[in-house]
Amino acid sequence: MISFNLPMAPTINHYYGNRPHGGKFIKPAGVAFRKEVAVIVKALGLPTLTGRVRLGVKISPATRARQDLDNRLKACWTP
Repeated sequence: MISFNLPMAPTINHYYGNRPHGGKFIKPAGVAFRKEVAVIVKALGLPTLTGRVRLGVKISPATRARQDLDNRLKACWTP
């Protein structure tokens, strides 16, 4: 089992945007999150995963404000 901590993922609403004539793009918050994750994974020297993967997520918000946890989780497994 591999275990490590990542920064709080942006909600999917902040991760992707829609182009006016169709198609999606990754917003700046999504790009920043991907870069942060890449740096962490590289620093840990983690191997490329193949096959089936089980993902366990513990979300620890910085405030007691209401959170849309489902949208935060989507960013964890968005390609």
